[in-house]
Amino acid sequence: MNNAEIQFLLHRIFEKRLQFYFQDTIYELRYANNKLNYDADLIYYNTINEEKYGNWIREEHMIKLMVELELWNDNVEKQMKVFDKTIEDKKLALFETYLVDKKSKKINQDRKYIRNLENQISSLHAKRQDFKTHTLEGYAEGIKQEYIIVHSLYCNNKRVFNNQTHKSPQSYNKFNQLVSEINKYHINNNQYRDIAKSDIWRSYWNADKQNVFPGSVCDWSEEQRNLVNTSKMYDSVYDHPESPSEEIIDDHDLLDGWMIKQKRDNARKKKQGDLDKQNQRLAGAGEVFMMAKDKQDLSDIHDMNNPLAKQMHRTNVKQMEEEGSVAVENLHVTKTVLIPEQKQGLNVRKNF
Repeated sequence: MNNAEIQFLLHRIFEKRLQFYFQDTIYELRYANNKLNYDADLIYYNTINEEKYGNWIREEHMIKLMVELELWNDNVEKQMKVFDKTIEDKKLALFETYLVDKKSKKINQDRKYIRNLENQISSLHAKRQDFKTHTLEGYAEGIKQEYIIVHSLYCNNKRVFNNQTHKSPQSYNKFNQLVSEINKYHINNNQYRDIAKSDIWRSYWNADKQNVFPGSVCDWSEEQRNLVNTSKMYDSVYDHPESPSEEIIDDHDLLDGWMIKQKRDNARKKKQGDLDKQNQRLAGAGEVFMMAKDKQDLSDIHDMNNPLAKQMHRTNVKQMEEEGSVAVENLHVTKTVLIPEQKQGLNVRKNF
């Protein structure tokens, strides 16, 4: 986003209201305060209680019914988790490729692959959410959101709808059109990130982080809370002892890759530390063999290796695939890395 777009969204966030044009008329959606949200929650649970004995699909049975109707697949939930993990792996690979060769064609290839997976995940979430509207919980949520918008939408400082008139066919059609228009102005995660790292916002943020918005946190709008949380995320990046370059911070995919690397490195070090505490004899060991309970456990154990150890493992696997059974002393890694290291260790002890 450019500075004008960032400033426009910032003023909207400061004001806790959305103004937009629809059919040459300016409408204003005001922030729903705690009382309005509480009233809407009461309506939600009252709807659930009134309709719970009706012929409704319940959300807890939704996936099972979708599978029976062949609208969903038992493996989709697992596949979505696999997609999430694959996106993480690709962003990490993109980051590591960038460090080696900023002009590598693989960077754009990985970006396209990531966007494709994100679109697939988004499509699956939308399909599941669409089916949820046919459940009792989805029906109650719709009534709740309708109540909030009816009491929050203004034109010329007057409410557009009231409890009596908005139920007419003409009024309800207009209501649906306005809701569709409002949904176009949703601030997505990348936009929050663009705002949070912008000089315009950080001039406010760095001036007084504790009081950047008036009132207590519970009085802030959802957009204000999202912006503050995103800003704190960037603070942790800037304050990190190994903070990445501005080029990486400015690129969402690269920064995600950097954060994924930090997270995995920390997890690996923690697991290694826990393992060393369990058995002091393992501390400093060259190789440790562990039994995996399942595929996830196997992945966790593999992630405990540092990049060099992972490369050595790939080399060993490739050699065994090409040659079949290979004695340990005949592995390329043993000859080129482990034996030289052992000899060096002996020479050190002799010199000592």
